[in-house]
Amino acid sequence: MVVTVSMVIMVIMVIMVIRDILVIRVIVVIMVIMVIRDILVIRVIVVIMVIRDILVIRVIVVIMVIMVIRDILVIRVIVVIMVIMVIRDILVIRVIVVIMVIMVIRDILVIRVIVAIRVITVINVNAS
Repeated sequence: MVVTVSMVIMVIMVIMVIRDILVIRVIVVIMVIMVIRDILVIRVIVVIMVIRDILVIRVIVVIMVIMVIRDILVIRVIVVIMVIMVIRDILVIRVIVVIMVIMVIRDILVIRVIVAIRVITVINVNAS
C-alpha cells in the first residue's frame, strides 16, 4: 500500500478534529466548573448576607430591649422622685400644722395671761 500525501493530510485532519473535540470538551468542563464555582460563591455570599442580616436584627432587638429597660428604669426613678416629693409635702404640711397648733396654744396662753392680769387688776381695785 502506497501512502499518499492526501492520506497523510486526512490523518492529520482527523487528528486535528479529535484534538479540537477534546479541547472543546475540556473548555466545556472548565465552563461547567466555573459555573459550579460561581453558584457556590453566590450561595456563600447569600448565606453570609443572611447571617449578617440575622446578626443585625439581633443587635437591633438587643438595643430595643436595652432601651425598654432604660425607659422602665427612668419611669421607676420618676415614680420614686414623685413619692419622695409627696412624702416631703406631707411632712411640710405636718410641720405647718404643728406650727399652727403651737401658735394657737401660744395665743390661748397669752389670752389666759391677759385674763389673769385683768382679774388681778379687778381684785386689786376692789380690795383698795
